[in-house]
Amino acid sequence: MIAMRDYVTAWADWIAQHLTSAPLWLQAPIVILGALILCAVLAIILLRIIDFLSVKVFRSSGPTRTHSALRAQRALRAQRRQASEDPQQGPPECGSVRIIVSEDPR
Repeated sequence: MIAMRDYVTAWADWIAQHLTSAPLWLQAPIVILGALILCAVLAIILLRIIDFLSVKVFRSSGPTRTHSALRAQRALRAQRRQASEDPQQGPPECGSVRIIVSEDPR
């Protein structure tokens, strides 16, 4: 019984034999195209790994100042939307959403 690796080895040998016997003007584009495809696939895999790890790291570190600012913006938008839907309520109260900046003014 022939193993799967024998088929892969025979296939790789066939490609190598025909590629080395081909003229250089045909070898170069084939090799460059193969390397380009391989690098693109590896880059996509690497980006997926980095995205997965960054989500895990930032979730475990807790909310950041950016998350707090986004929550404050969403709350302000919701309050303004509610005020525009109910004309008797009037404009949103000032100071109901507090944004704290921890940087020194320049």
